[in-house]
Amino acid sequence: MKTEKIFYNGRMIGSIRYSFFNEEEEEEYQMEKENLLQIIYPPTISWSMEWQRPHHILRQFAKHGFNAFFVDPNLHSMIQIEENFFITNSLSYFRYNKQNILYLTLPIPDLCNEIPYKILWYDIVDDEEIFNHIKNFKDQHQEMILKADIVTVSAKKLLERNLKYREDILYLPNACDWDLFSKVSIEKKNNKRIGFIGSLGHWLDYDLIDYCLKELNDYNFIFIGRIYTDKLNDQVEKLKENKNFIYEGVKSFHSLPSYLEQIDICIIPFKKNKITDAVSPIKLFEYYASGKLVVSTYFDEIKNFPFLLIARNKKEFVKQIQRSFAKVEDVDLRKQIREIAKEESWNNRFHKIFPKIMEKI
Repeated sequence: MKTEKIFYNGRMIGSIRYSFFNEEEEEEYQMEKENLLQIIYPPTISWSMEWQRPHHILRQFAKHGFNAFFVDPNLHSMIQIEENFFITNSLSYFRYNKQNILYLTLPIPDLCNEIPYKILWYDIVDDEEIFNHIKNFKDQHQEMILKADIVTVSAKKLLERNLKYREDILYLPNACDWDLFSKVSIEKKNNKRIGFIGSLGHWLDYDLIDYCLKELNDYNFIFIGRIYTDKLNDQVEKLKENKNFIYEGVKSFHSLPSYLEQIDICIIPFKKNKITDAVSPIKLFEYYASGKLVVSTYFDEIKNFPFLLIARNKKEFVKQIQRSFAKVEDVDLRKQIREIAKEESWNNRFHKIFPKIMEKI
């Protein structure tokens, strides 16, 4: 048996192991695998995290007939999630397939040298600044933009910031699982419940959230998602001092509509900075597919989104929440909001990237 280790930023992220009884068996295995068309997402984020862009993109490729593999070294085996959609802990399977679509959201040069691929797709989903702690990230990022067959970005700011390296970058914003979230009822109701779904990370404005909790103390604020780092536990504990703050923890992706059923309006209380200006929040599309009115802080990617109630300071955020509750029983308005999300589905995103894939095959 031979093992080849894959490293990123000095850390081993995976390995390829292969062994055969003789050369004839190896050749037979290689011939069998090399004609399969499949997309691979190498070890980057955990499968068990809240569903993010790579989860959704791979699922769409699986739905359209591709074999799709999400690699997470924390797993113990290969598991089939849905038809054509697998999670696995090993890169071994892919060594003999020359039809691989290698899908990256981080520049991993060693991986490109070890895994054969037909198409290298580099998907830029965050601003470079968020990776300042990774040595040589900027150089590797630029190298990957030039090397990749296809480069996409999730936000317009990311497009602006990377066009200097390459002109054919495709803008492919985030989206929603329309079939799942459109099941949420939009019947008239007002339970005075305000919701947030997503990671509680450093990009949230905790002072703003605390202010809203105190100013709107007769409303319940329901937060669903993991606390991004242990350092933020104190922030969340401080919010819990308000009796109207309800932290539900992490919930499975497919259970989220049942929680949204109990929520009247949704919020996106992000900080305003260079990083959030380059964010395309999946939650916005999911809120809209659920027929929810949404109040958000101001950042570039969503500033022109129809029906979105935007606030530029704490007082305005509270006022926008109050305005949204004045409209919460307007079923026709909520139907219009839902229809917007119908055009912002992951299925539609697949049909935007698919022609680019076919051009390269």
